[in-house]
Amino acid sequence: MQLRTIALAVTSFVLGVASLNIVQAQTSWLSHFQPRTDYRAVDTSAMTWTHGGDEHVSFDMKFLFKDASTHEVGMLLHYPAGQVNPAHIHSHGHGMYVLQGKLVTHRGTYGPGNFVWFPANEVVSHGAPPAEDVVVLFLRHEDMSIEHVHEAPH
Repeated sequence: MQLRTIALAVTSFVLGVASLNIVQAQTSWLSHFQPRTDYRAVDTSAMTWTHGGDEHVSFDMKFLFKDASTHEVGMLLHYPAGQVNPAHIHSHGHGMYVLQGKLVTHRGTYGPGNFVWFPANEVVSHGAPPAEDVVVLFLRHEDMSIEHVHEAPH
């Protein structure tokens, strides 16, 4: 009888955890119960650019916002003329809203006022055209990884 009670408790726990994972994956309403980040206003003209990049591309950033509960990050991203991050894959989707210049991507070139969403796990490339810099509002997940690939983006 004791073994049956333990088995029932373990089975109930496993089913509960599985159900919670399914609900969290299929709904966004649970985010309403997460703590909110405080209101914030940032004067980006008073901020300094932080240099970033690797052997593939050079860029500068201004970090604007990071939500501790959702791990969403908002930042300004500046690619100097001719700097294009070549074919790569990210673990999370990310978006770029063009503020100045033109954003060159694997699917076209976009000027100010355009928003481009790059899905997770898709081979993408993005950066500045040869003749001008580009500045974008960059929205991403804090834990986003990057893997450069050696194939042409499609």
